[in-house]
Amino acid sequence: MVTNGHTGGQNRKIERLGLRAFFSAVVISEEVGMMKPDPAIFLHTVRRLGVQPSEAWFVGDNPINDILGAAGAGLKPIWLRGIHPWPDGIPEPEVKIDSLDQLLPMLSLTRHVL
Repeated sequence: MVTNGHTGGQNRKIERLGLRAFFSAVVISEEVGMMKPDPAIFLHTVRRLGVQPSEAWFVGDNPINDILGAAGAGLKPIWLRGIHPWPDGIPEPEVKIDSLDQLLPMLSLTRHVL
């Protein structure tokens, strides 16, 4: 998980939602001194996981922070549609989903989803 925000607030949200157990790495922007869409935060995360960017997918709802940031770092971006509209003039990513359950059939194709 890669998230922008303050460490304390983001950790409280992650714990309250019970999400931590689903991620091998949780990277919070304040904690590492980098923010999405900077490719450096995505590269930091894949290094923590011990994988190459090309081996990881990044699922996000924000076209700029998540999708363009992850793509800029060499990860395969997957856009979770329906929350933020796609900006005009920028090509949409190859993979788009409307709900997280659509990831399940794709999981056998990769080792790491961030």
